[in-house]
Amino acid sequence: MLSDRNYCVTIISALALTVFVFVMRFLPDFVAWHGWDWCGSNCNVRDWLEGTSGWAGFLAAGIAVALTTRQIRQQQKQTDFMLGDAPPTMDVTPDLDDPTEMVVRIVNWNRRSIFIKSIQLNVGNAMGIMELKLDGKEVGLAQMRWPFPLRGWEDRNNSGPHALQMKISAADGDKIINDWPKNAEVIVSMQMLDTRHRTQSLRASVHP
Repeated sequence: MLSDRNYCVTIISALALTVFVFVMRFLPDFVAWHGWDWCGSNCNVRDWLEGTSGWAGFLAAGIAVALTTRQIRQQQKQTDFMLGDAPPTMDVTPDLDDPTEMVVRIVNWNRRSIFIKSIQLNVGNAMGIMELKLDGKEVGLAQMRWPFPLRGWEDRNNSGPHALQMKISAADGDKIINDWPKNAEVIVSMQMLDTRHRTQSLRASVHP
């Protein structure tokens, strides 16, 4: 909730209104009050408020900059998505039918093609691919090759992004992993085709 910009603006506005009402109610009684130790014998509340107005303005400007920066960042993400510059994503979920298997889904939201170079686990000593689907259609495991190409999302009006889905299992020694450790992660290395090919990696936990 605290990351919601509209929520933060509402709370800050309510606090500012409360402070304003408080000041307007009690300021006439405080203006004639002399003798603040912090500012000397010739200082009253009016002088103190004038002296701290700069800090209050600085604080308000800082809050405004933070909110504006967050809004610009969100707008940039939306712009990148519309232009086809959004990065690929990966999610991992347990297979509902077989607890020994994990479902890995890689979606290429970018307009450029990517090559999946490798897929690894940080647990166990062996990993196997049990099922492979490309855009929802099953592909024979014999066609699985490295690097595996995943086309970019060029036609953003009439089709969805291209997605690769795999069911994987792992072994620890000679035993298939059934109870996946909490720190288990899937690591995928990929290369995006561009004027300068970029290599990047995606990591996702096997647990929600």
